[in-house]
Amino acid sequence: MKITEVYEELKNIINDDFFSVSYEMLRFSDSREEIDCCIYCKGIGHHKAPTFALALDKVKEAMGKIKPDSLEIGGN
Repeated sequence: MKITEVYEELKNIINDDFFSVSYEMLRFSDSREEIDCCIYCKGIGHHKAPTFALALDKVKEAMGKIKPDSLEIGGN
């Protein structure tokens, strides 16, 4: 899922509240690297995951739109 696809989907489910979508690439002093796909929604909070699809699922779960057990496989 592309960052622009997440943005468009959030516009449909977040109403007129503030939200942000970002992509972070981190490199630590021990050479470990991490990629985070981040979504923040006003009133719902900050959710991050290794993929945008999973981060979006976390937002939907927080909104009560999907059940928590579907997050384990990254589905809707």
